[in-house]
Amino acid sequence: MAQAHATTNNIRCPCRTCRNNFFHPIDLVERHLFTIGIDENYTEWIFHGEEESWDANEFDDDVNEVQRDEYVDDMDEMLDDIRLGSFPNVEPIEPSTSEGPTYEEPRPKNFDQLLEDARRPLYPGCANFSKLSFIVKLLHIRTIGGWSVKSFDMLLKLLKDSFPDALLPDSYRESRRMERALGFGYMKIDVCPNDCILYWKENADKHDCPKCGMSRWVTPTTKQKKIPHKVLRYFPLKPRLKRLFMSKKTAVSMRWHNEHRVEDSNVMRHPRDSVGWKEFDQEHISFASDARNVRLGLASDGFNPFNNMSKPYSVWPVILVPYNLPPWLCMKDHFFMMSLLIPGPKAPGNEIDVYLRPLIDELVDLWENGVDTYDASTKQMFQLHAALLWTINDFPAYGNLSGWSTKGKLACPTCNGDTDSLWLKYGRKHCYMGHRRFLSPEHSWRRKKANFNGNNDHRMPPCELSGHDVLDQLNNVGDILFGKGGRKRKRRPDELNWTKTSIFFQLPYWSTLKLRHNLDVMHIEKNICDNVLGTLMSIPGKTKDSVNARRDLMILGIKKELHLQEHGQRLVMPPACYTLQGDERKGFCEWLQAVKFPDGFAGNIARCVTLNGCKISGMKSHDCHIFLQRLLPVAIAGYLRPDIRLALTELSTFFRQLCTRTLSIDVLNRLEIDIPIILCKLEIILPPAFFDVMVHLAIHLPREALYGGPVQYRWMYPFERYLGKFKRYVRNKARAEGSIAEAYIHTECLSFCSMYLHDVETRFDREERNVDVCEGRQQCEFSIFTQKIRQLRNSSPEEVSDDLYALACGPDPWVSSYTGCIMNGTRFHTAQREEHRLTQNSGVLVPGDHQGVRVGNHFTSVDSTRKSYKEEPFVLACQASQVFYLKDTSLGRNWLVVQKVTTRNVYDIPSTTVGDEDEDHLIEDEAYQDEEFSPPAHFVMEDDTCLDMPLHRNDIDPILVDDIVMLDHPDPRVEEDEFLSNYSSEDDSDWNSDNTADSSGEDGHSDHENLL
Repeated sequence: MAQAHATTNNIRCPCRTCRNNFFHPIDLVERHLFTIGIDENYTEWIFHGEEESWDANEFDDDVNEVQRDEYVDDMDEMLDDIRLGSFPNVEPIEPSTSEGPTYEEPRPKNFDQLLEDARRPLYPGCANFSKLSFIVKLLHIRTIGGWSVKSFDMLLKLLKDSFPDALLPDSYRESRRMERALGFGYMKIDVCPNDCILYWKENADKHDCPKCGMSRWVTPTTKQKKIPHKVLRYFPLKPRLKRLFMSKKTAVSMRWHNEHRVEDSNVMRHPRDSVGWKEFDQEHISFASDARNVRLGLASDGFNPFNNMSKPYSVWPVILVPYNLPPWLCMKDHFFMMSLLIPGPKAPGNEIDVYLRPLIDELVDLWENGVDTYDASTKQMFQLHAALLWTINDFPAYGNLSGWSTKGKLACPTCNGDTDSLWLKYGRKHCYMGHRRFLSPEHSWRRKKANFNGNNDHRMPPCELSGHDVLDQLNNVGDILFGKGGRKRKRRPDELNWTKTSIFFQLPYWSTLKLRHNLDVMHIEKNICDNVLGTLMSIPGKTKDSVNARRDLMILGIKKELHLQEHGQRLVMPPACYTLQGDERKGFCEWLQAVKFPDGFAGNIARCVTLNGCKISGMKSHDCHIFLQRLLPVAIAGYLRPDIRLALTELSTFFRQLCTRTLSIDVLNRLEIDIPIILCKLEIILPPAFFDVMVHLAIHLPREALYGGPVQYRWMYPFERYLGKFKRYVRNKARAEGSIAEAYIHTECLSFCSMYLHDVETRFDREERNVDVCEGRQQCEFSIFTQKIRQLRNSSPEEVSDDLYALACGPDPWVSSYTGCIMNGTRFHTAQREEHRLTQNSGVLVPGDHQGVRVGNHFTSVDSTRKSYKEEPFVLACQASQVFYLKDTSLGRNWLVVQKVTTRNVYDIPSTTVGDEDEDHLIEDEAYQDEEFSPPAHFVMEDDTCLDMPLHRNDIDPILVDDIVMLDHPDPRVEEDEFLSNYSSEDDSDWNSDNTADSSGEDGHSDHENLL
């Protein structure tokens, strides 16, 4: 009968799951009826040809009951997407022969319960909420508002007492049952206490570690359930990747990199534009043939979940980011996928490979076999594959993940065995100079030995190693036994810094990647800023111009002007040309304390300045990012010599151009030529102690940007901020990892559900930080009122009162005056309004060409007393862009340096035809505004002026240091003993106990200080 009355090939399915809400082919409907059964309440087949019997009296007497069944629930669309993506309701394809981690999909009976809850109104007669939609929205509000479990339970009790007929859960625990039914969960895998093995697969049934012999279980004091020593939380990747295609809202965006990206051979706006991505596609044509195949990045770092530095504890999440998404979605934390939660209290160190095994096995399976996935945008099944492009981490974690020890004389993983380093006897560390080898072969500075290390340098740059070259080196490493219980492996002096063969090489494509591990620009900037600021201000413990640094100059026989000098029984240290003294330091601190930024551009850097004693401390990573790129060139302009000022300004400009959101390949090629010259200029001026490995790593950043694309997709800022959220997840400090895992699953589930919520604010549709106020509101909402009243006033003046006519005319522009406005996402204030504020939003930029402007090589200054357009000092708000001003320390008086900024979350992406689904994703605010303005390309000046300039200051008295006997006692420490041991787990736990994200998600220390 149903087939006879069908008008198309698809009919409504009356099974207990579909309940006539979905259309399927007839053969599929038959299969549902055989396997699931027919809906017991479907007694009159009104959708399949049978006529419906009407009871007029019943209809008239109960209109509200009919209206109750006609409401449209937010959850219907979500459940439909989950059903199509999770159950075989479409024609299946051949299943994959997977041997990776198994994960149990939600059982149909649990999903049936969700369907039932979506059909049941919250209370009799409710037309706005079903039981399911109300619970989801209530949980969503709890997550957004940060409610505690106790407060949520109290609210539920109040609601149940107030509305006894409402179908409300009894507790928070009961309300979370839907998460498992929707497929959100994780696996627990026991771990050896010494990190030797995972009790998984072949070791799943063992009770003692086969390597160290330690028991898997905590020794029980009573008869109770066995408790493991350590538990790894593993969040399977396959269901999370499938979920990206399960919803139409994200399925289209997953193809953006191929369908909506504009191809430009000289510009990189996304990792898809990078050389590494393109060469990977050429190497693996089959993988690249389907744009839906996912490219992933992996980030990992440790943090202390207790905010208590006196209690060392390090938890390590492993986070994956999908690069298929467009720039405005790609690095948003609701698309981050936590894959592993490695437990504390000690950091995994070199044993991180043990914990990575489940993820690597699943990545191998995704590469070789893929997973059957439903694409909601095309309504078809396809075989989804995934590949890991690179890792993102700070420099110590770089060593753990790559297997190359980032300590010792060969600390640079890019230079590899050809790293140029020098042991500083008194500084008790290595320095990494020798940047003349990166200059052009005919450069004159290669022969200026007196200005550098006392030798000519005609060497060529280190050769770039391919993945196969690395594998050849790793063949000599041998098998490494993981575990913290055994003795550390000792390396011979002639061995390279390899400590292991990284588990990532088990990925079939890993050796073909152009860029496997990223150098983190965030931490490199942080360390360079600390070195520059500490040396400039002579900060104790931070300066690289210490007494020991001067002693090393004497041993090396270079920079003789700065050698310690004997004055009787005392030693004096000549003041260096690159340090500030007395009033200069005070003026520098006063200038820095007076700096104000536009709203949302950066933190209040004045909080780091203490005028009493001229101290600068507590600068976070983003503070250093802003200081190095924006403030340093302006701050030193009035205090340092031109050659020193130029070298530091060029260093600042280098990082500013490197960190732009849109990278030009021509500019990157120029930066690769410029950075050796900049570092050589600094070598001429600064002592060797300044050049730790983090300074040296800057020379490799342009090449990595060429291989990986813009740094915004490859640095730690978004992940450090994400770790700050994990800290807030810890409610039970006795079970920190469990709290984080449960809270993450809860947030992940609600983030997915919130894409379908239409009448509540979510992370996907929340307003931006600065929203234009009532833009076009009068024209849109009151145009009919205005026109009608004005016409009526002209035709019948007596019918329109003066008050009504005044409302129709709107406010008089000659009377209204405001001290601030928001236009095009930018907040503007008057100068008077922000006198007592910590932000500066009064800077307005309009292009012009008039007197009172000085355009230099690296920044522009304006005379604030010279004003143009005095007779017409107004512009339309839409014509203005925002700038902020810094006092020009070189010109003084009324001169200000102009720093241009643009609106946050602006991407230089050429417009293309974008689907409606993409328009649903609004931009979520970040903690700070990223570098969005592309400065003009400035070429580094190559002259020999700096070679002849003195290195000491004659205008300041020498500094007394100590007795002369100090020169006769060099440090007895032997270089080789310091660096022959592999990176130990104890070392890992030391630096990781401090390597924590602060409340904003950024770390506040310099990584390399703990390495040396």
